[in-house]
Formats: sequence, C-alpha cells, structure tokens
Amino acid sequence: MRTYSEFTGEHPGMFFWSCDAGLVEDDFGNEVRGLDVLIYETEDDMDADTDNTLSIGRETVIDDREAMAVVREGDQTIGTWSIWTAPNQFLRGLVAQAVEDGEATAQDAEGCTVTAVRQDGEKS
Repeated sequence: MRTYSEFTGEHPGMFFWSCDAGLVEDDFGNEVRGLDVLIYETEDDMDADTDNTLSIGRETVIDDREAMAVVREGDQTIGTWSIWTAPNQFLRGLVAQAVEDGEATAQDAEGCTVTAVRQDGEKS
C-alpha cells in the first residue's frame, strides 16, 4: 500500500477524522480501490501561548492488492494474478514487487527464473 499525504492547513483547538472509500487512479493510470482520509488532529506544539494546534491533512491510501501482473517462467506465461489471487507466497511477493516497481524477477525453489510484469491500464 502507498500513502499520499497533503498538508492543508493549521487551526487551533479541534479534533475530527473522516474518510471516504472508492476507486482512485494510481501512478500507472489504473483504477484501484483507495481510501481518502481527512485527518484533523491536535498536537502539542510546546508553545507557551497555545496548548494545542490542529493539523489538517489529507491522505489517500492506494490499495495495490487488486492490481494485476502477468507472471512468466522463461517465455511461457504461467498466470495473471493480483496480490490477492496469486496462488502461493512466492508469487504473491513477486506480484507485489511488480505492482510497486513495474517488473520483478526472482528464482523459484527449483532455480527457474520467474518474471512478473505489471499490467498497465488494467482496471481493478
């Protein structure tokens, strides 16, 4: 998961938290499930004039677990999976790395080279 934060202001004396879930666009232009969170939180600023300040920030949490990657062993495609649907821990890790970096390569337990490539333009 990736989090994008945007600081939007500062106001004294209040606490509030809200969020809205939905589909958002990630770095590759894919629609992925995300959570837009609006956070208002008090912080002790160690200022003699005020006890607390309110930081207002907005974070969008991008959930990449539904993004897809094509997995190949040599020149043979062995599957197309998301982090949720990959059949074992090795492939889940490989797909997760491909989703984050665009491509990932690793050797399986039998010494075969396995490559996963994120599907750009895939709509979750």
